[in-house]
Amino acid sequence: MRPAPVKNTVLDRGTFDQLWRDWLRDLVDRTNDSTVSTDTVPTGVSIAITAPVNETVTLSAYAPAPFTITALMQARLSAGSLTAAVAINGTPVTGLSVVAVTTTPSDTSATGANTVATGDVVTLTISGVSGATDFLASLVGTRALVPA
Repeated sequence: MRPAPVKNTVLDRGTFDQLWRDWLRDLVDRTNDSTVSTDTVPTGVSIAITAPVNETVTLSAYAPAPFTITALMQARLSAGSLTAAVAINGTPVTGLSVVAVTTTPSDTSATGANTVATGDVVTLTISGVSGATDFLASLVGTRALVPA
């Protein structure tokens, strides 16, 4: 005896065919929704430094595609304090040029000079280190869905 075809199988919320049609309808609705951006996608790099010292760390030696830095998210330490600064080709990113990092997680937005072009170098300068351990953060942004 052969099992019933999948399309006739009744699931918790309807048949497979009904669920498939509902999913497609939802996809079309979201694609046509002007509040949903299909032009950009999130991007980012995680930062994890166990024993921070005063130094400049290269986060991207050669940006493979253009993107916009939007924030330094959830910057925190297990102990101590430090100051972090993000730069593109040596130019400080406005809003991220002096970020005080402590044991309390914080989000800091980039407000200008935050556009990265293909080939640019993105760095993080750490200074004012005082008893700092376990520096964690995420440098986040957006990039074109299909790079120009």
